[in-house]
Amino acid sequence: RARYPMAAPRSDNVKEIILAKTSELMEETGLSSISLASIAEACGISKGTLYYHYKTKEDIFFDLIERHFREQEQELIAWMDDLSKDVSVNRLLMYVLDRNNYEGALRMQVLSAACFGNEDVRRKVLDIYDKFRNLIVEKLLERDDCTREDAEYIAWMSLLLSDGLIVHSQLGNPAFDPQQFIRRTEEFFKDKI
Repeated sequence: RARYPMAAPRSDNVKEIILAKTSELMEETGLSSISLASIAEACGISKGTLYYHYKTKEDIFFDLIERHFREQEQELIAWMDDLSKDVSVNRLLMYVLDRNNYEGALRMQVLSAACFGNEDVRRKVLDIYDKFRNLIVEKLLERDDCTREDAEYIAWMSLLLSDGLIVHSQLGNPAFDPQQFIRRTEEFFKDKI
């Protein structure tokens, strides 16, 4: 009986495999230590197949950044639009901090690339932060009890606290307990905002 090669996976599935495996590799070693050849090997695909989808590892990185922030945006919208949940400001802070804490490795690499020389990443990150901040502001303004000034402050505070939380979590700072910080932040802002 003749042997036929297995059909190649659909291209969108291959891209998802590439993104997932690259994300795993980045958590282990960092973007600078990864080559396109190592990505192809981890994915179980040829370098030609990888090149068909991505010409550079930076292109993969950009897709990872966009996917990460798009997921965060969709989850935040769903969370804030769920009328069965307590979506008070202190709960919003807890939600954003908790969610961002679990994506720390990728975020640290994104921030590092943005801060230390990759101008394309810097511009993309600033654009994404601006969109995410505006989303938080707009969702807060849908509430009757929030002014634009307060919404802007809360949006910036959530982003800045989130980045600081990620830095100390990734550093493995023994003096810092991320979960305790998140709980304390929720309690601290319970009656203040």
